[in-house]
Amino acid sequence: MKELAKAFIFGSVLTLILLPPLRAQTATSTRADGHAAANPAPSGQAPDEMTRKITELVHAGKYTEAQQLTTGLLVAYPSDQRLIKAKALIEKLSVPAGPTSATLGSRQTAENTNAETLTGMDKVEYNVLIELTRQAQRNTDLEQQKVSLRRFMDESGAFLRKYPDQMLLWQIRAASALSLDDANAGYDAGQKLLAAKAADSNDPKLQQLISQLKIKGWLDKQQVQDYNNNKWFLGTWSSSRGKVVFSKSEPEHIESYGFQPDGTYGRNVFRGTILSPGEIQWEVYLDPALGCCPSGWQPVISCELSDNKRTMKLLVPSQWATENDSRRGSRTKPDTYVLIKVSDSQSQ
Repeated sequence: MKELAKAFIFGSVLTLILLPPLRAQTATSTRADGHAAANPAPSGQAPDEMTRKITELVHAGKYTEAQQLTTGLLVAYPSDQRLIKAKALIEKLSVPAGPTSATLGSRQTAENTNAETLTGMDKVEYNVLIELTRQAQRNTDLEQQKVSLRRFMDESGAFLRKYPDQMLLWQIRAASALSLDDANAGYDAGQKLLAAKAADSNDPKLQQLISQLKIKGWLDKQQVQDYNNNKWFLGTWSSSRGKVVFSKSEPEHIESYGFQPDGTYGRNVFRGTILSPGEIQWEVYLDPALGCCPSGWQPVISCELSDNKRTMKLLVPSQWATENDSRRGSRTKPDTYVLIKVSDSQSQ
């Protein structure tokens, strides 16, 4: 709905920009036969019917066509301020809102010249794949969008085994993997794009896509394996309170031991229970010597992870001198731990 609102707002502004001046709408001239005729567009301005066409294309969501028409008209009418402003607004409409639209945007028809060599049913299948991505982009329902993206992932996988050089499809697979949180697909697509020199590209959207994969850690095979196996937490983490080393004591239990800033051994501060591949229940140990209440092992209030799972922010209950103070402030004024992974090693 946010994208629809944006399109409506920009479309409305575009309508105002492209409307001919009031005097041009109301002023008329009288032909020899006595009938009134509208004045032509002022010199140096595009015909009104062409600017109306741009507005209609934008309202229909056809930003590529609108942009192409506007660019073409600017060649003929370079000083038309309506066209100049319209071009800027259309470019804003084309800016991606997320990882999926970063590649499923307006440039699909021009980025992959290899597609022109496809014939027969292969070309039909390719066009079906592109249409699936367009359906996903148009769909404002997130779950339905994911249905279209999963279908695209299934069908494009088979197609790319036959035609592995279709780089546009690899770009769309990378963007779709980010939306679907599919690390394996993101890694495979990233490797194909890197092999095709995507890292050297001057295309800002392609550079953004590669950067998103990098941030996730999906350009590194080991990080992808850790991501899939829920081993991302293993290793040494640094915080303002010293270092913490996480290890697994059992298949579903996580232990930790700490090091103080001076390098001496510290107490066990955190522990966790793996509930599912993507869910960990964390607890923090609150030393009774540091405050009355609460104390002992307590569940953390929240845990936030960076996209690449190498920065972890934990909100934990704060300790107070009395039970009454604890009830008022323990969770409303929590303590914060920010842990940054510095090594995959589990030894100091």
